[in-house]
Amino acid sequence: MSKDYRNISKKIQGYFFYKGQDDKNIFLEHIASGKQFHLTKKSFEHPGKLKEIDNIIFIGFVKWKGEWWYSGFYTQILYDADLVAKEKNSVKSKINVSFLDYENEKEKFREILQSQYKTFKIFNNGYPIAFMPVEKIQSFINEFLNFSYQNFMKKLKKKAQKKIFNDTNNIEDIAKTEETGLIFFNPETGIEIAFGINSAFLLPNNKYYNEEKSTEHVIELLMS
Repeated sequence: MSKDYRNISKKIQGYFFYKGQDDKNIFLEHIASGKQFHLTKKSFEHPGKLKEIDNIIFIGFVKWKGEWWYSGFYTQILYDADLVAKEKNSVKSKINVSFLDYENEKEKFREILQSQYKTFKIFNNGYPIAFMPVEKIQSFINEFLNFSYQNFMKKLKKKAQKKIFNDTNNIEDIAKTEETGLIFFNPETGIEIAFGINSAFLLPNNKYYNEEKSTEHVIELLMS
């Protein structure tokens, strides 16, 4: 199963609407993005406890051998309009599933992403990671897009902005709990944003590195 292990997806964890079930799957809808998921019952021991449509479930799962498998823990709560509104405006929650938008087009964009990875490093003074206050993340992304996507890349620019960055103006919900973050250009998937792991990186351009928090942030990064 070595190929299957190499192809296991990154973990998705967050809030979902329960949308019912059949003999094989539990149907879930990611609240922040509206994406639909079929969670295989082979991985979930207590499907009978899920009864009320649109109850909210906090759950994690990964794609294994073409199916979504439950991973970690779950909890179920009644419909909460405030929580739903918060999730629908959460950049952090949407980014958690944004990699799926490129799943079917990965090969098509691989060469472009490799090229853009090099461009990002040029834009960011040679580093693949940029560290900054939360409120500067949106402008940094916009400046990089303007620097990077030109001419034949304009179509891709519009696509990337639509799929990943159109909600980064609502950064206020993250700013309430986080003061700084990092932007990383992943040559496999594109731009990623992360919070609470700055001190995992002892880099010359990371002025937010805190040695006392380093071990904690490295563990957080490893767990992610």
